[in-house]
Amino acid sequence: MRATYLRVGAAATVLALVPLTVSAATPVERRAPATMTLTKYYRTGPVSSCDASGFDIICSTMLVEPLRFTVPAGVASRAVVTIALQYRTAGQARFSFNAHGLSKGDLVPTRRPLAPSRAATSTTVGFLLRGLEPGSQQEVSMETSTVITDATEAASIRTSRVLVTVEFSD
Repeated sequence: MRATYLRVGAAATVLALVPLTVSAATPVERRAPATMTLTKYYRTGPVSSCDASGFDIICSTMLVEPLRFTVPAGVASRAVVTIALQYRTAGQARFSFNAHGLSKGDLVPTRRPLAPSRAATSTTVGFLLRGLEPGSQQEVSMETSTVITDATEAASIRTSRVLVTVEFSD
């Protein structure tokens, strides 16, 4: 060990010399968290539309293939799911982007509202995937929903450039 002095104070005040003891640093072992990321890109994403003609309301939904994967060993029982997408809407309606896991309650929240937009708009939505067990099969499926607000209107939402990211960490 050696003694070092630290000068404390300002130029207009009395300076004091304080002895400091410096010893060899003790190495701290830090382990980087184990992380794993899965991604899947969809050029065309889910689509939904509703048409109110006369007394009937007819709605349709086009889905995309879910992201299927095996939960890796050594990760926590949950993962963060981030979905970046571009969307465009038509008509007056309430629109949402929905995602689901294999079992009810696996993915929370399941529904994210989207603001109407006639022009292509980009957004990112996040979900928490719970109840994961290493080695188990999982999937993240996506859909859009359209709830028309005027019984004489038609409305739709189309998504594209959808990037799904699942990030596991221990």
